Amino acid sequence: MSVVLPIQGFMPLSLSNRRTYGDLSLRHPAVHFPSFAFMKNLIVLQFLALLWVAPLRAALISHEGFSGYPANATVNNRNGGTGWQSAWNGAGMVVSPGRAFPGLVASGNALRTTGGTLASIRPFTTLGFETLRTSSRRFGLDGTELWLSFLARRDTNFTTADYAGLSLLDGGQKLFVGCTSGGSHWSLQLFDLGTVPSSITLPTATPIVTGETALLVLRLQFGVNGTQDRVELFVNPPPGVTPTTPDASHTGADFRFNQVRVQTGTGAAAAMSFDEIRLGEGFGDVVP
Repeated sequence: MSVVLPIQGFMPLSLSNRRTYGDLSLRHPAVHFPSFAFMKNLIVLQFLALLWVAPLRAALISHEGFSGYPANATVNNRNGGTGWQSAWNGAGMVVSPGRAFPGLVASGNALRTTGGTLASIRPFTTLGFETLRTSSRRFGLDGTELWLSFLARRDTNFTTADYAGLSLLDGGQKLFVGCTSGGSHWSLQLFDLGTVPSSITLPTATPIVTGETALLVLRLQFGVNGTQDRVELFVNPPPGVTPTTPDASHTGADFRFNQVRVQTGTGAAAAMSFDEIRLGEGFGDVVP
């Protein structure tokens, strides 16, 4: 007499039920196994499930929400957030609560800079993102695209000499987003264009309102026309929908960057706060 050993998840197949379920076993006098075709399909389904729930890596490169930093203390030497090469260097003050924008994931505190303090600077990491960086470990490799976002709020009224904003650096300043000297609207500035004039200022139609937080988003496309790069600025785009019409844009710059700087100048009473700085490969990564 033969013995049928059950396998978890499968009904033992006797001569009587083999006609009902079909022959899913190898014809062995003692043990019945699921068919090769059945097991192959099961393995394929399990592999596809792994791909669905576990992408190879996240597309968010860097994020700073100033969470966990003590309020009313300088940001100097603070090393929180993710995706940074080293700690902050500068005298900006951590303030609480953080800034918010409808629909945007935000937490923690914010960073305030004033005209009487030096800039606060921090280098991005490129580790793990070799396909996006140049041989000198700068972001800006031709054929790649990056997005950057941050929250900004002018905390005091400015004089015509005051300015404040976020800059991308590679030694010198390559790009600036914020309030330009004497400006009344959110603006984009580009430097070292290699042409005359060597810099350009592009104001948007969105006015800067003291005490009102703005979401500023950059799309950086490198090498769209030979070595020329394209920069697009979007002001207050709604989260969840990738914007297509920029509020300001320019094609012609050719730049690389590896650091971010936030700064306010020149009057000591001038102040702007920054929060939720994100660098990533797509809009959804920097505006979650």
